Amino acid sequence: MWMCSITAGNNFRKSYHFIFQQIIDYLLLYYLQTLCFLLLLINILSLSSLSSSSSSSSSSSPSVFNIGLIYANTTIPKAPDFLQAGFNDVTVAQSLHDYQFRLLSVPSTGCFHTKYEGNDPAVIAEMYYENDLQMLLGPACDSDVNIVRRLTEEWNILQFSFGGYLDDYFDSVVQISTLSSLNAAFNLVAFFKIMSWNKVALIWSVIAFDDEYTTKLKIANIRTIFELNGISLLKDIHVNTSDATRPLVDVLMEIKNNSRIWIPIFGYYLHDYIEFLAAVKQLSLDPTVYVTVLLDFFVLGEFKPPWILPNNSINETMKFYFDDTIIARPFGPIWLNQYRIRLTPFQAKYVEVFKEEPVSIAKLFLTEECNLPKKERANKRCITLTGEITNYNTTITMEFPVDVPPCGFQSELCDHPRTLLSFSVMILAFILLFCAFFVYRKLKSGETSQMPWSIPYQVLKFVDIDACSLTSVRNDLCQETDSKLNDLFRSREFAMTDFGAVIIEPYVLKEEPCFDNSDVALLHQMKQMVHDNINQFIGVCCNKRNEFYTIWNYCFRGTLADLVFLNPMTSGTDKLYKNNESGSGFHENFKRAFVRDIIRGLEFLHNSTIGYHGSLTPSQCLIDSRWILKLSGFGLSKLLQKWTIKGFIGVKDRIWLISNSDLHYYSPDMRRLLKQMSKGTVKFNTKQLQAADIYSFGIILYEIISHRKSITLDDNHYGIERANLDTSKIFCESIEALIPPYPIIPKNIEVHPDLLGLMKKCWSEIINQRPDAVLARKITDATLKISGSLVDQMIKNLEEYTNNLEDLVKERTRQLEEAQEHAERLLLELLPKSVADELKISRRVDPKNYKSATVMYSDIVGFTSLCSDSLPMEVVTLLSGVFQKFDLIISQHHCYKVETIGDAYMVTSGVPIVSRHDHVRDIASVAILMRDFLSEYEIPHRPGQRLYCRWGFNTGPVFAGVVGLNAPRYCVFGKTVTLASKMESSGLPDKIQITLKSYQLLSERYPEFKCSPRGGVRIDGIGTLLTYWLDNCEELLKSSRSTIVENNDD
Repeated sequence: MWMCSITAGNNFRKSYHFIFQQIIDYLLLYYLQTLCFLLLLINILSLSSLSSSSSSSSSSSPSVFNIGLIYANTTIPKAPDFLQAGFNDVTVAQSLHDYQFRLLSVPSTGCFHTKYEGNDPAVIAEMYYENDLQMLLGPACDSDVNIVRRLTEEWNILQFSFGGYLDDYFDSVVQISTLSSLNAAFNLVAFFKIMSWNKVALIWSVIAFDDEYTTKLKIANIRTIFELNGISLLKDIHVNTSDATRPLVDVLMEIKNNSRIWIPIFGYYLHDYIEFLAAVKQLSLDPTVYVTVLLDFFVLGEFKPPWILPNNSINETMKFYFDDTIIARPFGPIWLNQYRIRLTPFQAKYVEVFKEEPVSIAKLFLTEECNLPKKERANKRCITLTGEITNYNTTITMEFPVDVPPCGFQSELCDHPRTLLSFSVMILAFILLFCAFFVYRKLKSGETSQMPWSIPYQVLKFVDIDACSLTSVRNDLCQETDSKLNDLFRSREFAMTDFGAVIIEPYVLKEEPCFDNSDVALLHQMKQMVHDNINQFIGVCCNKRNEFYTIWNYCFRGTLADLVFLNPMTSGTDKLYKNNESGSGFHENFKRAFVRDIIRGLEFLHNSTIGYHGSLTPSQCLIDSRWILKLSGFGLSKLLQKWTIKGFIGVKDRIWLISNSDLHYYSPDMRRLLKQMSKGTVKFNTKQLQAADIYSFGIILYEIISHRKSITLDDNHYGIERANLDTSKIFCESIEALIPPYPIIPKNIEVHPDLLGLMKKCWSEIINQRPDAVLARKITDATLKISGSLVDQMIKNLEEYTNNLEDLVKERTRQLEEAQEHAERLLLELLPKSVADELKISRRVDPKNYKSATVMYSDIVGFTSLCSDSLPMEVVTLLSGVFQKFDLIISQHHCYKVETIGDAYMVTSGVPIVSRHDHVRDIASVAILMRDFLSEYEIPHRPGQRLYCRWGFNTGPVFAGVVGLNAPRYCVFGKTVTLASKMESSGLPDKIQITLKSYQLLSERYPEFKCSPRGGVRIDGIGTLLTYWLDNCEELLKSSRSTIVENNDD
């Protein structure tokens, strides 16, 4: 739906507004070219003349609205009929029988001669006084608009103007022309704004719009709009299009040295610009420097470029002229702005050299932004044009051309000697400042190295955690902590120093940091912190490898995260767990002891000179060799966050300072402050940090009690493309959106009500409602009571563990035996048992020659066509039923299935277990039993239909061995194998074809097998061979099928 906004004085009648809005909606669907009339109907209700009509609405006669029309008979002769038809349709469709629209039309006498100018106002005055008009459409001549405007203001009626010219903007006149120069000017201004162009050149033809007089009026409008919106005309040149191309070239040569953005106006259509574009091409200008913007005023239907002919072929010459130009044309809805000027958004298209169709690069759209005085805003709806670039992949939008060169067209904006001098002074000043800063940093570094918390890099002896084999001390350490190193060494390193074993948190040193007085004081205070539940801070170290270390005392039992979240089945012989049905049994007494240790350490920190922890997570809760929990990583959060934002340090082995898996331990209010800190300077007070510590304690308390993480986030998830990550931020803001404000407590969890209330208070959004560390300790001491020491509890757990150890060993042994049996079965599916036994004891299986063996091939007849007519699952079901029986028959006759390829079988006997003559009997028995099975087997998804196979075997010497290492296969090779394959492929359905060698062995040693000669058979690649059919065996069941279906090989 097109929309409009019109204000006509203060004499509105809102009671009729809805009715006429329906008229507008209906007409818009059928008469889009008469928008001027539709806009008139919206506001006719607002005129004072309706007051009398409203008062008499109760009368039986319909209300009559007189509408005057002055039109150009030469251009729109059917305008009265067209509008009257619209009135009739709306009246019938909308049931507006109480209203009668009376159209009074008079053709204009013309506008092209001086003697006729001013005649339309006289006709309009006569029409008004004779017919009591409520609304006027006209006049037809632009020069008469101002005269008629003064009359309609006096009469208090609404006037619509077809033209695009007015001395000023008036509330009583609505300008609605689709070809309005004002509309084009407003769109050009909006397009120039998004392209950052403020200086352009205007080149126009004196007869671009019908005649010279009209053209000058419209160009004057464009100049006015440009001036009001800050667009300067560097050149304003009019030309005569009757001249040859050469004069246009002379004009362009003149303006190219003084402008870059050219706006030619030569007519309503793109064809009117061809001569101008031809002149532009003669200059061979750089399209990335000089830009031509063409206006396509008149648009009916879908846009079709002028270089595309009716038969869809390309006029290459015309396409060449339009290359590298911008075409601006109307599209989209039509509105009226606050000055009653009709605005139709334009669309900008760029003509690429190698593309037939122009490419859309920008769209202009309408927005409501009111810049009117406050008194005028109440009755006016402000509509303005703005735009955006929609395609950055074209030549012109990859790098916008500038409207003025940086130094001006004649280098008048650049003072080169002065600029060079200024630049030299700036460089010298920068060098001096850099040297002064470097000296200052050196002096500060010398002072810092003397501090007790500054640890020289030379005293750190790093230990490879993965090696676990350096010294006897290291071996003991590995045995003690192997099951607990997962979280402790996730982003830390281990080293030995003169102080003992230490844990190191490494950071990438991008720039040597400068410790100010507050930083030095903080590190001194941290060095002096001593408490049973506080891990000792050793110091910091800046090495020459651009690394920064924070060093803490090493705790041999790992972290709280290792003990709470790791499964005991994967963590060795950890005494903290007891075996239960769920596979994890973190002992209740240890939970209580750890909660007690955390809150006591937190209470000590909050009452100390430091005043906060700052980054309390399970990874910072370390367990020492006496099972005492100690808080580590305290006090450094603000320092590390400040250096990260300033770019002094980065995080090693991950992206952000706060990892994704630890982010949910930080309170929502703290995360908001950290985001603000990334954007500017935000100072935390101690109360905020203490409240954040209490929130972290509440999350950890929930996870200890429920034995689960409140939320699991992947540290390797970046939220966006890694190349676009902002490493100066503290954490990943896209991941933060996934974190709920607090965990959802399961209904079946068993927890003391007071402890449950404590957790909820710790998660409160209002930091003043969170308890302090003293109150939290009192509640936990009252609810989590521990009898005896933690060592006593550990001894009790060891006894329980010893009692359950034997059952655990038996269960593990049974599982191991089952796994070994399963693995052996799978191995025997791939290799013969004798070969598999050799490989299991790591013996080499050498290839071997076998003097006599029998090889058989079988293949299902018509299997390919059967598959094409069946579903995949039906084919799988069919082969599974057949192959299970075939495999059973093979295993019962000491044969070995070498391989299965689709529906084909390869079976051998005499390999790898040597037999002198039995192999031919075994293969013959297998073939006959397979045939007998198929005689009774129905296709599962085709009842009544049976399968047919071809069999063929040959006897002779073969060569066999294991092929491959990662996926070994037992393979059989030789001419015997090749001939056996030929016996199958040259056979007939439901027949077993054998070679002369196999027949001789069967006849000589096993006369119970009955054979019949087939005769000479031509074998590809071999020649003609004498073959036989194996019919049956007296000792085996024989097929009862008498009908043999001969089909071609699939």
